[in-house]
Amino acid sequence: MFKLRLWSLLTLASLLQYDLDDSTWSLKYNLLFDQVLELGLFDYESLVRPDLEFYKGKQNTYGVPLDNRATFTKTDWEFWIGAMDQSEDQGLFNFFVESLWKFADETVSRVPLSDWIDTVKPEMSGFQARPVMGGLYAKMLLVK
Repeated sequence: MFKLRLWSLLTLASLLQYDLDDSTWSLKYNLLFDQVLELGLFDYESLVRPDLEFYKGKQNTYGVPLDNRATFTKTDWEFWIGAMDQSEDQGLFNFFVESLWKFADETVSRVPLSDWIDTVKPEMSGFQARPVMGGLYAKMLLVK
């Protein structure tokens, strides 16, 4: 637990890998389950919220890439990220939902909604109609 609390004090939370330079980053979608299970290992105000705000600056037309190495993302994991928003206005949650809505509305891929999409052009990267799309309901895991 000490290491997790120490990590939450670092300003480098979004780094892709800690021995790389500061220009690398990745989505920390699994932090959602700290909230779902009410573990309290990661402080919302000092770690989670700053990460959510950081991702807004990485937004492409159809979402936030998984990391700095490519332009694709996973739609289910974007909803996991958005579900972590604890603000009253749910602005960060809506931020992630709106980009997927835009993708679904403008995609040229005529297949069931994909969980692996490009964030720059409205094309699926692969995968379609998979069970992981249940991740779009991640916000419901936090409803009491």
